[in-house]
Amino acid sequence: MSSDDSFRGMVSVTVIEATGLKPVTRPGGSVLTVDNMNPYAVIDFDDFYFGKTNSRKGTSNPIWGEIIEESVEDAQRMQVTLFSASSIPPDTFLAHVMIETSELRSFTRQGFDEHEYKLEPDGKIRFKISFTEHWTGTRQKFVARSQMLRGHRGAVRRKIHIVNHHKFMATFLRQPSFCSHCDSFIWGVVNKQAYQCKVCNRVVHKRCHQSVLTQCTGVLEEPQDDKELARQARFSINVPHRFKVHNYKRFTFCSHCGSLLYGLYRQGLKCDTCGINVHKRCERNVPHNCGINSKDLAKVMEEMGVTPDQLKGKSSTVISLSVPLFLRPSLLAFPDLIFLPSFVSLF
Repeated sequence: MSSDDSFRGMVSVTVIEATGLKPVTRPGGSVLTVDNMNPYAVIDFDDFYFGKTNSRKGTSNPIWGEIIEESVEDAQRMQVTLFSASSIPPDTFLAHVMIETSELRSFTRQGFDEHEYKLEPDGKIRFKISFTEHWTGTRQKFVARSQMLRGHRGAVRRKIHIVNHHKFMATFLRQPSFCSHCDSFIWGVVNKQAYQCKVCNRVVHKRCHQSVLTQCTGVLEEPQDDKELARQARFSINVPHRFKVHNYKRFTFCSHCGSLLYGLYRQGLKCDTCGINVHKRCERNVPHNCGINSKDLAKVMEEMGVTPDQLKGKSSTVISLSVPLFLRPSLLAFPDLIFLPSFVSLF
């Protein structure tokens, strides 16, 4: 590990403000409006909790101006996560950004101690940061501190797993649910049984979250240059579903959030092409992967040694596959779709 990639010492962060936060849809379909938004920021270095700000009531542009100073060891990434404080846990996820420590130190050496970063899915965060290379006293083992003693309930446990811009967090499911990746039932009664993306509300097994190939629909990544555009063109799946309102005569579960489609009639939407079923509220979050068997495709990718991160262009791996191997049987009724150039691009 290079000394430029990690940092050991004292870090001082002044969280100034966040701007442009937008209302979010909670799991279950309820919307957190700006008037009910109580934002606070949680800062982590790698997998260790660093500190948090106080909450600001009823605003989408919170101003904090709070200073947090703590020691870190071998810190490589800084994460800033915004939540909305709630009287009944869990707190609602608002936005997130991950920044390399080496990038922040480089700006600091150039004399820039104030930074502004774009949050995903919406908003911006502004803060100041300074690094003190050496500590006074003897070196101590760096361990995660208990936040229960400091009044920061659950701060250590709220780890975010980023896969293709999905913000997966361990979630307790209050009703029977199915995995949107492998279509299998999610077992468990106690603890947190699954991972849920806090942006698009997709639910998957903990074992399946690393295999999700489609990008989060709630985060629109804007290519920075032609090189980035070329990277994104290496692997793309873009076949919209053909949803229509449907009457279900038996219990049916959403293929996106995994929960039951409630009601006596017109309970949800069914795709005429591949046959998946979703809530009306989930329609805009469903990825354009009609007819693709995501589980089988991910299995083949794994056998080839290709990860979701590599598909985003972080690797020079060249992929060449036979597309029809991953079609759902129901799509064979639409042979005109199989050979569309925009269907699946694998180069």
